[in-house]
Amino acid sequence: MRVALYLDGIGQAESEYFPTVAQFISHLATHLPDNILIIKGLITYSPMNRPLTKGRVLSFFWRLADRLQSSKSTGIFGALIAATINIRNTLIVTVSADQRYGPIYNQGTAQVMYNSLIAHGYQSGSGVPITLLGYSGGGQIAMGTAPYLKQALAAPIEVISISGVLSGNINILELEHLYHLVGEKDLVEKEGAIFFPRRWRLFFLSYWNKAKQQGKISFISLGAVGHNGAGGPFDPNQFLRDGRTHLQQTVELVADIIRGLPTRKKNTAVKKNDSISKKR
Repeated sequence: MRVALYLDGIGQAESEYFPTVAQFISHLATHLPDNILIIKGLITYSPMNRPLTKGRVLSFFWRLADRLQSSKSTGIFGALIAATINIRNTLIVTVSADQRYGPIYNQGTAQVMYNSLIAHGYQSGSGVPITLLGYSGGGQIAMGTAPYLKQALAAPIEVISISGVLSGNINILELEHLYHLVGEKDLVEKEGAIFFPRRWRLFFLSYWNKAKQQGKISFISLGAVGHNGAGGPFDPNQFLRDGRTHLQQTVELVADIIRGLPTRKKNTAVKKNDSISKKR
């Protein structure tokens, strides 16, 4: 038995996911055995698990931004309003990564995740493995909350990051493993390796670099895949050279990792020194 908990990207405004994300989770469920539970619907960017679109003073504004975010023709003004959700949630990601304020925020979010796990029947101290599946900014939130969940539940925890923008500030050594899935066309993910100094090789004593030295991080290339939207890891319409869609590849890789199987080698490669290089 295993429990997988999904944490969405920075475009999330409510518990309902974008169609491509919902399709990913649905397909993933069909690739996993019945004894693996997928928990979804958490508000990744709220330690109160409260959506932007309900119960807030500015809920009307966030509802408008969310509608515009899902629209294909918003105009420049509409696009600017829609972008406020991404900007707001990006700031939350930076808080999670911050060494001063991150511990408080991450502990609060871990409490929400803990409550959800218990509500779904998880028993603290049972030793049932937990997989935190984080997309984009959800990857950093997964990393930040994992140590607190492990302490509270006495459970082995691994993180699967899909296009995650990750800092090097979190104690990755406490995880069972980190699987980092990244597309070669993903320019957003590369920002983590640039803007977070503790991911630089210069800081060889950082948690990130110690984890790399100990083999606790697996870097897996998604091939010619971008960060989000058309051409992103959940795109059901873009095809790889082997005939699979981006969505199919991501589902198969994640399912293999959760099930403890060797990841499929086709169109994947180990990413060395924080830069993807294909095996020859």
